[in-house]
Amino acid sequence: MRRSAAPLLPLVLLTVVGAALRLLTLDRQSYWLDELVTVSLLDRGLGDVLREIPRTEATPFLYYVVAWAWGSIAGLGEVGLRSLSAVAGTATIPIAFGAGAVLVSRRAGLVAAALVAANPFLVWYSQEARSYALLALLGAGSVLAFGHALRGGGLSLAAWAAVAGLAIATHYFAVFLVVAEAVWLLARLRPRSRAVVASLVPAAVTLAHVPLVLAQRGNGEAVAGSSLAARIAGIPKNLVVGYSFPAEAPGTAVAALLVLAGIVLVARLAPAERRGALAAGSLALAALLVPAALAVARIDFLVARNTIAAAVPAAVCLGAGYATGRLGLAAAGVLCVLSAAVALAPCARRDVRPYGLARRGGAASAG
Repeated sequence: MRRSAAPLLPLVLLTVVGAALRLLTLDRQSYWLDELVTVSLLDRGLGDVLREIPRTEATPFLYYVVAWAWGSIAGLGEVGLRSLSAVAGTATIPIAFGAGAVLVSRRAGLVAAALVAANPFLVWYSQEARSYALLALLGAGSVLAFGHALRGGGLSLAAWAAVAGLAIATHYFAVFLVVAEAVWLLARLRPRSRAVVASLVPAAVTLAHVPLVLAQRGNGEAVAGSSLAARIAGIPKNLVVGYSFPAEAPGTAVAALLVLAGIVLVARLAPAERRGALAAGSLALAALLVPAALAVARIDFLVARNTIAAAVPAAVCLGAGYATGRLGLAAAGVLCVLSAAVALAPCARRDVRPYGLARRGGAASAG
């Protein structure tokens, strides 16, 4: 009993720190372009919202339905509407712990939770009135349920199917993570028919959204204004340290070395833990490489924020490496301190958006 409760206090502390990073500065900046689109959309009846989404948005309905209900209670001001994303972002922290614990170990789960709590990219989108924080939460939930399902739990497989479907109903880019999870489940579970039946749920959700995708197919063309090579090259950096911050070049170099150290340390894990870490890493790679390959093939909706579902499985993989010993934990600590500093850097200025429009990958229609 004492051993099972051991991670509780540090996890609570990490969640509190992560909540503070997300909640305390929600009104520090006024709404920007994409958020104003959200506010103008939600400032009407739910039926009107649903009718406008095919015309004005490039994502499915779920976030807007939830945000409409949330905004009717909390209001459509910066704090009121953004608080939905802040709560989703905060909830992602313990979910990341659970995913790391079930796939690798509790120590790896705690390190993954710390990385998620301080990550500037996740903090930023936890302070934006758009669908990305909800996507990250549901993507993390699908990874958690996936980990339990790999251990053979029937209810976990049903939970994975449900959460995966909700993730796809939030953002189309969730498909890349969910398909990778389904491939793993189909390869590992016996009898395979259970995984087939579970996979039918997200598949049905995807098919149900085809008419909406076709209606929105012209709403994501704003990404074409920026270089695909630059976008692909910038995504790993954005996922780790965000878009722009003081001393960006040296800070990015230090973060890259720390991430490389975490990846190398995965080799030191025991075989069972290494398999879990590599499974998480493969999910993150699928969520990044498949849309990049599609973009190269001219099916291009690739911007960093659309790949946010890769953040938690990547954190689990890195957390596993960092959890191998003191050297890894020290590297994780440095990365968390650097990340928190980057996340807090925008607080020094009130007059500009810290990650300006050009750095964020285009207009609202890009997703």
